[in-house]
Amino acid sequence: MNHVSRLCRNVKESIDFYTKVLGFVLIERPQALDFEGAWLFNYGVDLEAMEKKLKEKNVKYMKRTLEREDGTTMDQIFFNDPDGFMVEI
Repeated sequence: MNHVSRLCRNVKESIDFYTKVLGFVLIERPQALDFEGAWLFNYGVDLEAMEKKLKEKNVKYMKRTLEREDGTTMDQIFFNDPDGFMVEI
């Protein structure tokens, strides 16, 4: 997947959440786009650091550990962004 686009109620509020809570970086978007918006980038997430940041920012989340068929485990964190969209890390 290259990218995801979605509508939000408040672009600044979404930028603040995704940059200050999730560690995304605001990047330049093409001038040809004639509507309000932002492009954000993130490469890789440290799950423990993410959980710490969510706690610091008082973001409610759910964490679970799944056991795979091969016996290994996978941790997941679920929370909602300012528009109520669920994010899974």
